[in-house]
Amino acid sequence: MRKAAWFGLLFSAPLAAQQLVQYSDYQGPYALGYPVPTAVESLTPVAGFRSLASLHARHQSLYLQSPWVSGTLLGRSREDRPIWGYGVSDGDDLTATGQPEPAALLSGAVHAREWQSPEVVTGLLESLVAGASDAGLGQFLVENLHVVLVPVVNPDGLAHTQRYPARVVSNGASFRDGRQRRKNLRDSDGVLETLDDYLSGVDLNRQFPPFWGGGSASPGAINHRGPGALSEPESQALVAASQLFTPGRLRLYTDFHSFGRVLIVPETDRPALDALNRLLAGRLQAHLQALDSRYDISYWPRSAGIGATDEYHAETYGVPSWTFEIEPGGSGGAEYGGYGVRGDGFMLPAAEITRVRGEIASAYRLALYHQYGPPSIQAAMLVDADAGQAVYAAHWRPTGDGRRQLWVSRDGPLQAGRDYRLWLAFDKPMRHRVDGTVADYPGQTVAPLPTIELRHDGGAWTLPGTGMRWLDQPGDAPDGYRHYRDDALVAAFTTPTADWVGDAVGLAVTVSDMAGLALDGDPASPVGFAAGWTGYQAGMDTTLTINASGILLRDGFEP
Repeated sequence: MRKAAWFGLLFSAPLAAQQLVQYSDYQGPYALGYPVPTAVESLTPVAGFRSLASLHARHQSLYLQSPWVSGTLLGRSREDRPIWGYGVSDGDDLTATGQPEPAALLSGAVHAREWQSPEVVTGLLESLVAGASDAGLGQFLVENLHVVLVPVVNPDGLAHTQRYPARVVSNGASFRDGRQRRKNLRDSDGVLETLDDYLSGVDLNRQFPPFWGGGSASPGAINHRGPGALSEPESQALVAASQLFTPGRLRLYTDFHSFGRVLIVPETDRPALDALNRLLAGRLQAHLQALDSRYDISYWPRSAGIGATDEYHAETYGVPSWTFEIEPGGSGGAEYGGYGVRGDGFMLPAAEITRVRGEIASAYRLALYHQYGPPSIQAAMLVDADAGQAVYAAHWRPTGDGRRQLWVSRDGPLQAGRDYRLWLAFDKPMRHRVDGTVADYPGQTVAPLPTIELRHDGGAWTLPGTGMRWLDQPGDAPDGYRHYRDDALVAAFTTPTADWVGDAVGLAVTVSDMAGLALDGDPASPVGFAAGWTGYQAGMDTTLTINASGILLRDGFEP
């Protein structure tokens, strides 16, 4: 995590006087108060922390066995270990509605001692693959976004900490090596024998432009920035991950660290981007709090740039970016009932990591869903319930120039005092469910049903909510959803016996998605992204006109 710079050499005493401290589970100068986690060998998630070899094997097995996962060797570390990036998508580079597919980039293990980080990124990969065929939110994310994950940016450092899982080097005041190593292994052989082994290396989170130089120039400092921006192969590998998705598509970046229970959000002095960054970070915070997991938000001013990965992606790509500091919130011993000593926050108890993986995977399903973009109406059908025939049917179709055109295949008048069923389909799942019942996504609050009006020259008539429901079963319109659970709804109603019935009316819809994004009021011009939403008609109703003429405007309804 980001910490105050400390520029002095850690060991002023001769090497023989330095302490090799053995952690223990009894009270003493360096006791943690719980057993220190050690790496375990397992391909599948466990209540603990997997070894570097097991993590790599898990990533590779998902890459080789899942049709949704692609893999690319991004580079090799100082000690020639591979650094891989993994993409999760359906591979066609387009959303289900034919628009360019947005991308997200997530990274972990930039700092070696933060074992929570690669477990969380691996958990995100596992979660995306597990949900790829669920017909709901999970499948939507895989088919409509390209998520790139770099679970282990610093494999040398992680291997080093796992080589010494219960051993650190200390001068009695600070921990620097063994299990507590932070940096890569530049100019070190990774064996705890010499002063260079303890102090050398580059802090990879001080390596990135445009604020390289914010770290220390001293090779022995814990936040040493290296001889130049992106001088390290590990930093270069993370930059190379941006080549795994189509340029211009990135909409979210996160670098996972520990510890602190805080989202560090870099400010860019671009108002629209900074506002969106704050909004999205707040949504994640609210979600985690709803799961009884407290996280704070810290806004990092642009003037205080330090060369961190989140600053680089915010500045270079103009996307919401942050450093996600995983729990503990302070000294781990104190938080989990132990003694609480300096630095033990990097040692999350093994029993906690399963919960942490699940909470953060849930939060990032929400974040990815949000960054797909605001919802828009994709199709509508109005069925005469008594006759069983559609009197209005329309859908939006891409035109090839980045826009959409409304195709109408049925267009007839409404009749007074008659039963109808309205079917509306959106471009994303609109609601979350708990045990089959529509509910708020934890921490978010949206109206369970939209407001739908029939507007006419004499005023407007609101459809009753009693006949309205979201659709969670497949099937033909108007009985089933379009692509994903809850991406469509049906509203049953009886038209009033009023003079305006039979005239041309406008079907006006007001609704927000499960992340609180309001419906785009202009489906003809899809929402884009350039340091914020572009072409977004937020807060405007989407209105479809039902004519009285019955003229066929376009053939071929596609529900």
